Order: sequence, then C-alpha cells, then structure tokens
Amino acid sequence: MAWVGRCSTGLPRHHRSKTRPTGGARYNAQVTLEAAPVNPKMLRWARQSAGYSIEEAAARLHVSTATVTKMETGEHPVTFGRVDDLSGLYKRPSVVFYLPDPPQEDETFPADFRSATRARTPSVILQVRRAKERRTTALEIATSIGEQPRLLGFECSTGEDPEVVGARLRKRLGFAEPADGWADDTTGYASLGTRKRAVENAGVLVFQAPGADFEEVSGLSMHFDRFPVVILRASDSTRRRSFTLFHELAHLGLRQGGLCDLHDDGVELFCNRVAAAAMMPAQSVEAAEAREGLTGQPTATQLGRLAATFGVSEQAMLLRLVGLGVVPLAVYMARRSSFVRKDREAPAASKGGTHYRNVLARNGDRYTHLVLEGYARGILTGHRAATYLGTSVTGLERVGEDLARKTLRAAS
Repeated sequence: MAWVGRCSTGLPRHHRSKTRPTGGARYNAQVTLEAAPVNPKMLRWARQSAGYSIEEAAARLHVSTATVTKMETGEHPVTFGRVDDLSGLYKRPSVVFYLPDPPQEDETFPADFRSATRARTPSVILQVRRAKERRTTALEIATSIGEQPRLLGFECSTGEDPEVVGARLRKRLGFAEPADGWADDTTGYASLGTRKRAVENAGVLVFQAPGADFEEVSGLSMHFDRFPVVILRASDSTRRRSFTLFHELAHLGLRQGGLCDLHDDGVELFCNRVAAAAMMPAQSVEAAEAREGLTGQPTATQLGRLAATFGVSEQAMLLRLVGLGVVPLAVYMARRSSFVRKDREAPAASKGGTHYRNVLARNGDRYTHLVLEGYARGILTGHRAATYLGTSVTGLERVGEDLARKTLRAAS
C-alpha cells in the first residue's frame, strides 16, 4: 500500500520520489510515502508498556491524538520514517512493531514507597526495564563462563532493631565503617567507591541512572535471589548516593525492593535507620564525637568533619546524632530548613569524566566485567558487547582499561 503527498520537512530521503516536468514547467516535488506493514496492535502495546498516554505520545510525535489512535487501529498508514520515530520514543527496536504478538516480558514492578502517590513515568519504567534486561544478560554470561552468582545472604524484618540489622549488614559486606582516609576525601568518591565495590562483591548489581530520569526517585531496588538490583540517581551528591545504596540494601533484606524517596515514615523510616546504623556504627560515632569534643549543639565545622569521616551528608550525620541521643531533636529541627535549602540549591553532580568512565559508572563494575569477559571469551560479538554497555566497539578496550585501573587502585 502506498500513498502520495507533498514533501514536508523531516521526511526520510529514501522515501522521496522527485519528478521534474519538461518544457520549462515549474519544478514540482512529489513524494511517495510507502506504508510500513506494522502490526497496529504492537504500536498500542509499545506505547502502553512505555507508560505513555495517547495524548503524551501525540505531543511527543507532534501529531494529533486522532492520528495516534488511528495508527493503533490500522486506519492510518505508518511510514517507515514514523516507525523510526516510534522506536525512538518507546525505546523499542523497530522490529517489534512487525511481530504478531507482544514478546513475553517480566511485568513485575517495584513497590512504590514514595511519600506521595505518583504515576509511573516513562523514564522510570524505562530504567526498570533496562535494569531487568541487564540482569538477564549478566545471568546468561555468568552461566556461559561457569561463574556462579553469589547470594546476597542478608535478610531482615521491620520488627527487628535497626541497630542490630545495621550491624548484620555491615558484617555481611565485610569492611569497616568508616574506613581510613575518608575524612580527608572532600569529594565523597572514596567512600562511595568502597561501598559500591563491597555491595557488588556481595552479589548485587549496582547501576546509576541520569537525574532527569529519576526526578522523583532517589533510588530503586529489585529483589532477586541471584543478582538483585539497585539503581542510584547519578545527579545526587556522592554522599547521598552512599546513603541511598544502603537504604536500598535494607529493602533487599526485606525481600521486596521498591521505588524510594527516603522519607521518614513506615518502611522507609526503617530502611533509613538500618542504613544509618550500618554506615555510622554507634561505637565509632561515640569515639569520633569524643575526639571532636562534641556537645549537644555541634558547630558547623564539627558537623562537617564528622560527616566527612563517615562519608555521609551533614543532614544524615546530625540525624544519627539525634538518634543516638547525643543531640536534641530541636537542634535538628532548627537546622532542617537549611539542609533542605542547601540540597535544593546544590549543583547537580559533576558530568565530567570521559565517556568511558561514565559508561563504567552507569553500568557498574560487576556488570561491565561480565560483559567484557563474555566478549574476551568469544561468547559475545564486539557489536553486542558494545550495545550492552552503551558504547562503541572501539570503546570496549578503553572501558576495560578504566575498569582495570579502578580495580588496581582499590587493591592497593
């Protein structure tokens, strides 16, 4: 089936058929737009599974809602150029639009623990889907190379004392909190890096998502017996990401996972307390406050040094001091608005670094290692490995070099 119409801006060149009349007649450009033999049912499925309403899809495609509706019922032809548009919008390979039925997918979604009920945005849906795809890839590669994924081996319940649960989590990860040298690390990357390595070594896949995709979500976790997943918001400060990481580990311990904004109520409060207990052990805090000569009202300098020592934000540190009975709650409440304002006005996390380091940060060390190992052993082609990591084939070597340097630094 084909239909004819005038050329318009943005039409793919290979769908244009030009004719130039003889006899000096004015040039006319005609275009034959060939309709792609897509399955209308698949267009509807792709839109709905991506989380777009008809109105939202129409706005993004710059067409009317009637056009989207008719494309999904087969009443309006879909050009090959429009197939490319739909593929980009719904983040699906164009081949799916030609399938007779939707592919089987894991449709489970993390529980929503955010303070207010919000719709599942397309960006969050996409991050969940991509995380599941990466986890499946990790499992397949691990099986192919004979590597058995580790079990997290950490469980808890909301009826337990968060202090006890935090100590158990710290023991499972197998490193001291806080570690030497964190107090001198003004960036917070040392503490975040140490914690991420420990968590990934414990069997968890840790990914990071752009802040634009996680505007209303601080962190996300998905529980699986093998390769559970945590996603951090990359635009957050390093110290906030550290806290979010441990908060999500508490959710995994509850065997539930979730979408989180770390507010202080219900399950979120329990996970916050577990994270605080794990990252800021009571005995270590007591020793640090003795060194600082801390009173019931710490100065900004004292609070800053303590926060740096434990690799946490000043707000998290002060809340921990309140929880341990060192500082009155009134002191925190008096400073709370300044913390909120500072967090709101803080610049987004640095976007610096090479493309290859960003690839590594986005995918995490564990997943990146598995993909590169699969490529090195011939299990994956260069194209597929590059696609899995979101880089080019020529970039695989550079990503591997960055991972090797990072691993060497951590071991030294």
